[in-house]
Amino acid sequence: MIMRIKTIIYTSLSRCVFFLKTYMTLFLLAFITLAPVFLLQGCTDSNVMQTNQKQEDGQSNLSMQMKSVPAELINNSRLYVFDEYSQFVKEQFNIDKSGDKLSTTMTVGKWNLILLSCNTDISGELMIPYGGNIENSPMWETKLIAPANQFLSQTPAELSYAPIFNTQIQQGGTTYKNASLNRNVGKIQVILEEYTGFDQINAGQNNTLSFVELLDVPTTLAWSGKYLPSRDAPYQSDKPIREYFNFNSELKADTVDFIVPAHRGDDAFAATHSDTTHHKLRLRVSMPLNNASYYGKTPIEIPFVPKINRIVQVVLKFRGEPDTKLDVKVTVKDWEDFIDQEITFD
Repeated sequence: MIMRIKTIIYTSLSRCVFFLKTYMTLFLLAFITLAPVFLLQGCTDSNVMQTNQKQEDGQSNLSMQMKSVPAELINNSRLYVFDEYSQFVKEQFNIDKSGDKLSTTMTVGKWNLILLSCNTDISGELMIPYGGNIENSPMWETKLIAPANQFLSQTPAELSYAPIFNTQIQQGGTTYKNASLNRNVGKIQVILEEYTGFDQINAGQNNTLSFVELLDVPTTLAWSGKYLPSRDAPYQSDKPIREYFNFNSELKADTVDFIVPAHRGDDAFAATHSDTTHHKLRLRVSMPLNNASYYGKTPIEIPFVPKINRIVQVVLKFRGEPDTKLDVKVTVKDWEDFIDQEITFD
């Protein structure tokens, strides 16, 4: 082949053109014949490189068995990744949700993971902590009701939170973790057990004069599930949550529920716990008297603070005329049992 190339160089112009065309034709035919082979070989090498890169990155599978969890909580679950220093890294998007199991692929390393869920899609309402950390970055803030902004909105009752902290994910090994998916909210339940001395009450929602308001409500949770900016002095709304009494055919008022963010202390699930807020809420009740709102001796301070997955039940006996009187009985009970999750990294 080398000799021919040298011969062509010293040949006449016409013969040079002839040989050049001949070799170009042969080269083109050879390329057409061998191109699929080169292409196939190139794809194979690319796949090998991707596989090797994935192995070099160090990936491990993560699976979460969501037992006893309603389907909507599984479908709306979201996983957020923080590094070992509690700095935000990313939201984990590649999550497969099949039946009662969540699975994804995680990079090997030490991570702090947070699983959030709700019975409704709240992804657009969460505050993603770009450049922030778990302890000081806001996760949730309850908003005022638009457009008037006169009252604070309710927090979703199923806003649920599970920390999976200090998780060492290893390649080629299996790590088992347990996490509890619990509401990060509390319920204040108001029962108007007895009322006398007011204007005539009608069945159905009576009017704008029969209502109950919750005041000094905390609004903001950190990614740790705790109150911001601090446990005992949380951000709070200067507007109340207002709910109207609804009276049935027997003129008995339906129970009123308030859902509020609750501080998740480090010892929240211990038999006795000290990491709990001391911030108390107030309650104001209105009933119609002489075609105006009558509040009696309210607002009153509720003696028990809201706690995650707990119900503070306030039972009222309210008298208007002739002698104003307000009897209050307050009790606390569990909302329901916690939901334990089994989490596997392998």
